[in-house]
Amino acid sequence: MLKETPIRTLINTPHAATHKSPTTPQHRARALRGGDPIFHPAAREILGLLQACARARKYVRVKCRARGGREYCLYRYTTPDWRPFYTHPCLAYARGTLVIDGAWLVLAFTKFFNAGETPDTALERLPERPRLACEKLDGTMVAMWRDPYTGELTGHTRGLLPWEPPPGTTAFRGNPYVARLLEYARENRLHTTLDTIVGDREVAIFELVVPGLPASRAAGRRETLAYARASRERGQPYLLAVRSLEAMRLDPARGLWPLEPRCIEGETSRGLRRLASTADHEGYVAWYERLGFTGPLSMLDPLVKFKSWEYLLRVSGIQTSRGKIAYALRGGLDDLRPQLSEEEYGALAQAVEEYQALQELLQKASTMLPQAKAHGLRGWLLTAAQNPDKTLQLILENGPRKIGKLPGWLRAARRRLERVVEALED
Repeated sequence: MLKETPIRTLINTPHAATHKSPTTPQHRARALRGGDPIFHPAAREILGLLQACARARKYVRVKCRARGGREYCLYRYTTPDWRPFYTHPCLAYARGTLVIDGAWLVLAFTKFFNAGETPDTALERLPERPRLACEKLDGTMVAMWRDPYTGELTGHTRGLLPWEPPPGTTAFRGNPYVARLLEYARENRLHTTLDTIVGDREVAIFELVVPGLPASRAAGRRETLAYARASRERGQPYLLAVRSLEAMRLDPARGLWPLEPRCIEGETSRGLRRLASTADHEGYVAWYERLGFTGPLSMLDPLVKFKSWEYLLRVSGIQTSRGKIAYALRGGLDDLRPQLSEEEYGALAQAVEEYQALQELLQKASTMLPQAKAHGLRGWLLTAAQNPDKTLQLILENGPRKIGKLPGWLRAARRRLERVVEALED
C-alpha cells in the first residue's frame, strides 16, 4: 500500500543521537587526525580507482588545488553515456568526489542510473520493491563535511571546491552554493542542527533548489552565473542523505532537517515507472537494499532514477526527432516509449542495436588508426575512431534528422567500418 513517509523530529532521530563528538573545531581536528583516514576497505578501493581515473584522463575531469599546505582534488566524470562506466568503473565514483592529500575521501553520491538505462537497471532486473522512493529535486548538489585538519564545517559542489567561485566571475569570494546553505542555516536558526547532522566522519548531501529556476539552466557560462546569483539570493537547501565515511553507508534523510524531499513507501518498481511517467516534478529516486552490479561497480549506491516525461521534455529537449534520437542512443529508450509511436519505437530500438555494435567496432578501430586510414576509413567514422567519446555528437551532426531513416544509415556506417576492421584483422 502506498503511503507518504512521515517527518520525524530531530530529537527522536537515531542518527542525531549517535553524535557525541567534541564541539570545538580544534577538538574535532584532533579527533580526526587520531585515526586512519581510510575508514573502510571500500574507501581504499575507491581511492585506488580514482587514482586510475586521474592517470587515464579519459571521460573524467580532475581539478587539484593547494590550500593551507594541503592538496584538494575534485573528480568529476564528463560523459553522459552509460557504457564507459562499465569499461572504466572508476568513473562511477567521480561524481563530484573530493580527495584531500590523497588519503581523505569525501564521497557524496556515486553514479546512479535511470531505470532501463543499463543492463543492471533494466526494469525486469530491479528488485520488485524499493525500501523507499523520494521525489527527485532539480537543483545543485552541495556536500557538507568537516575539514579533517581544521575541524571546520565546509562543503563543495560537483564542480567547485569549498573556496572556489564560479568560473568567470568576481561576484563571490567563495563557493556561492555552500555560502547560501550556511546563510540559510543562520537565517532559520538551524546552525546547531546543521552542526549535529554533519558528524566528524560523515557527509551530509543537500540539494540547493531555486524556485522557478531549474538547474538545467546552468549549462553555459552566462546561465551558470545567473543561477549562482539566484541561488545565493533565494536557494532553499533540501537534505537528501547522509553518508558515514566509517561504514561507507548512505542513508536517506528522515526527519533531520526542515526541508526534505517527499518520500513514499510500499510502491513497486513497476508502479514507480507508472507514477513517474505522469509526475509533475522531476521524478523519483528509488532506494534499494542492493542492485545487481558486480566487480568494482558493486560498491555503487543502490539508487535508481525514475524520471518524469515532463522533466525529460524540459531538460533533454526530446520533443524534437533529434532530441529523441540523442536520448535513445544515450540509453533512455525505455523512458521515451510511452511517448513514441510503434514505428518510432521500433526504429529507435534498431538504431540502438546498430549504435552499440558501431561503438564496439570503433573501439577496435581506435587501436589501429594508421592502418585503418590506409584501408579507406574516411569522414566522420575516422573522426569517431580517433575520438570514440564523440561518436554520438558526430552521428547527430552527420546523420539523418528523421527517426525512420536512422537505422539504415547506422547499418551502412557499421558495415563500412566492419569491412575495414575485418581486413585489418585478417
